[in-house]
Amino acid sequence: MVRMHRRATPNVGRVLMIEIKSVDEEGAVVSLLTYDNLEGRINEIGSVIGRIEPAQVQSLDPLVLSKSTLNFDQRMRCEASFNKRRHVRKIMLSVARATDTRDLLGLYKLCKWPSYDALNDQQSKFWRNVLPSIPMAVQNALRYSIANITVRSWRILKPGILSSSVLEQIRSTCWAFGLGRQFESLLKNNNKLPMEESLSIDYIIEHTEWDHPDGSLDDLFNAEPLFTCEGVKSSIVGEPPFFLEEFKVLRDDDYNTEAAWDRLLVDSAMNAHGCSIAATVVIYPSYENNKKGNLIFKPTLEEYNAFKANPKKKNRLHTMNLTGNI
Repeated sequence: MVRMHRRATPNVGRVLMIEIKSVDEEGAVVSLLTYDNLEGRINEIGSVIGRIEPAQVQSLDPLVLSKSTLNFDQRMRCEASFNKRRHVRKIMLSVARATDTRDLLGLYKLCKWPSYDALNDQQSKFWRNVLPSIPMAVQNALRYSIANITVRSWRILKPGILSSSVLEQIRSTCWAFGLGRQFESLLKNNNKLPMEESLSIDYIIEHTEWDHPDGSLDDLFNAEPLFTCEGVKSSIVGEPPFFLEEFKVLRDDDYNTEAAWDRLLVDSAMNAHGCSIAATVVIYPSYENNKKGNLIFKPTLEEYNAFKANPKKKNRLHTMNLTGNI
């Protein structure tokens, strides 16, 4: 059960998070992540299987959504709301396990569909009125879970750190989104860029030499002069550009073990004094077999060995931001 709302279906106009399940020539089939994976459709091309992003409900019968109708603020608010709901669900699952409750929907109803903000404010109506009215075993489990299940995601702790982009991300420009968001979060965490502002991804794309349709490490390195010498401009016209003192790309080969590399990524993405991390991964040919996007992507042994034998060979790549987890 992944329903995270009191209502079983959304209203027209609601902005919510979807996952792209399959694509065709006219658009994509999507699932509504907070409405029990209800299936809908987007009649816009350019979606990427497995991608999770905001969309707005256009009609209910049939269930049709749109991504292109959303502005910057709507995307950012939707992402923040989604991650708060995920955190509440994590708490409710913990309570269900502690009380041996299989009816998660019933548990939500018993607790009056608590919000993230209500759970974390002991002066809220939930703490004053709802909590004292439910069975003691559930009360105790809730108190324990709220106190011990911590948030480890920029998307909740500081949602302004990870501003949504007004541009639609496509495969060939993912490197610009990754680099731009990492630099932006670094600036905001050091109080050099207001939370309500953002760096211009459009500016990064326009002022970097790139030509690889699937993205490449060359595009990342080609962006270095812009970040260190010319400067990256914000979305505010007339503002001076921002500069990086150093532009460094780390590779997993630089670390002795896979565990050491993973530890670096996790610590960096969750460091309260750091920023989100732009990470580039290889898209191996076998990934195309996972059309439904419901499996963990892992290369075959032959693919991995071939890559290690010739890492400089042109491969399809994708750059994303690591933002911690909840």
